[in-house]
Amino acid sequence: MSDGIPAAGRVYQHSIEGSLIPMGFAEVAALSAGTAAALPAVPGGTRLVLLNTEVQAIRWRDDGVDPTTTSGMPLPIGEYFIYSGNPATFKMISQVASAKVSISYYR
Repeated sequence: MSDGIPAAGRVYQHSIEGSLIPMGFAEVAALSAGTAAALPAVPGGTRLVLLNTEVQAIRWRDDGVDPTTTSGMPLPIGEYFIYSGNPATFKMISQVASAKVSISYYR
């Protein structure tokens, strides 16, 4: 955009049909760059996951194949990501050691 605000500094508002009920929060303080990790402590009935990356970028996949530091969908530092697929199949990995990921669960 031409307003001079970098994309990473923007706040995006998303509208989701229906009411969401908060189900819990989790934090991965030091996501490994060596092994893909599943979402921690997913509450039963979760239908939407909000993720935010800090410190390092991550990659994710939800097709049953583990992401690697160079393959999978990238999620840059400081970005929010709304995931509404099957949380049981979601895997993530830090592109460089020690990404921090904050996670909120909703139904």
